[in-house]
Amino acid sequence: MKPTEKSTLFCGIFGHNYVMTGPRHKPTTDLACKHCGHPLKIDANGNFSEEDFTNKEVLKVMRQLFHAKLKLAKSGIKL
Repeated sequence: MKPTEKSTLFCGIFGHNYVMTGPRHKPTTDLACKHCGHPLKIDANGNFSEEDFTNKEVLKVMRQLFHAKLKLAKSGIKL
């Protein structure tokens, strides 16, 4: 069994305790867990986003994998 820190154990049992960590005038709201520091963003529409990738190539590949998974699901093929 892997050793766990107190902060991640708390979040694993009770969930994250998010607090605002950025300026309020931006269209997105930046949140971070008070215990473990897990980042989270909320856009202007209220949608949650955990994407913090700055590399466009990674986002492109993730998008391609998502669409490939959708095509497989529509065709009835199971992995």
